[in-house]
Amino acid sequence: MDEAAIKRKILEDSEKEAKQRKELEELERNQQDEERRRKLEMKKMMKQRRREQQEQAKESAKEADVMAAELAKRAESNEPPPPEGETIEFSFGTYIGQLEGGAITGRGKFTWTQTGDVYEGDWRDGKRHGQGTLTRKATGVVYKGAWENGERHGKGELSDPANGVYKGAFV
Repeated sequence: MDEAAIKRKILEDSEKEAKQRKELEELERNQQDEERRRKLEMKKMMKQRRREQQEQAKESAKEADVMAAELAKRAESNEPPPPEGETIEFSFGTYIGQLEGGAITGRGKFTWTQTGDVYEGDWRDGKRHGQGTLTRKATGVVYKGAWENGERHGKGELSDPANGVYKGAFV
């Protein structure tokens, strides 16, 4: 091989390497862009979930207040409390389960009239508290685990048909 051929070969090899480096750099940029997009999407999803949790906590507190008020009205009207395990109709749903001191406390099942959502588990003073399962009828989302003061708190499993399953701690 003559000197000119060797130089051409070296030049060709250099050009191939430069092209491969360029392709690799482009691939890395695309991967980085995709990673940024995924992280941004995850942040948006987490923000949305936090908003939903805050709204659910507010709604849960309102519902507990309404339940307490409706039970207090029954007590004030000297209407005997419903027997344990009997159905209690509220303006927004139906409860079947235990009562303690005129409050929804113990094991029970609540079905929301408007949405068809169902919570079955432990209650304290009209709030989900202890172990229980909440099933969202419209979305198919199911949370099974610990509750505290009306909110998911502690170990649990969130099964979301659209986003998969999360097992772990909730705060």
